[in-house]
Amino acid sequence: GVGAGKPSDFVWLNPWTLLIEERTVALLRDQRLRLPEAVPAVLRELNGRLFELELLPHGEVRGVPRGKPCPGCGRTALRLTGRPMIRRLSLGEHPDLFRISNFSTLLIGTESFVSCMKTLKLGGCSVTPVDVS
Repeated sequence: GVGAGKPSDFVWLNPWTLLIEERTVALLRDQRLRLPEAVPAVLRELNGRLFELELLPHGEVRGVPRGKPCPGCGRTALRLTGRPMIRRLSLGEHPDLFRISNFSTLLIGTESFVSCMKTLKLGGCSVTPVDVS
């Protein structure tokens, strides 16, 4: 795709594709966060380098109501209502930023990740608390 201008720390191509500015990846790694693999994003006409993180699925949201699968592609429409509740037993070992297994558009940052975002005053990303039980 085509990108233009100076990117913020976090750049969203769409609601589920997160890109991170090269300097930001280095800053987060310097904080000893457990980050997933970062690979360069292929964009033209962009000042700076952006990276895409390999955000693998970990954990599950409790009580995600499922719709009927699409007869053409098999995709099941999911709807998240209210504040997400993550099953603690479903988490296991995970990086400080990851996707949820049964709701892949939901990205989860640990308390360490959020603390680093606030300390470093990183832009382009908002935080909504989730519950874990």
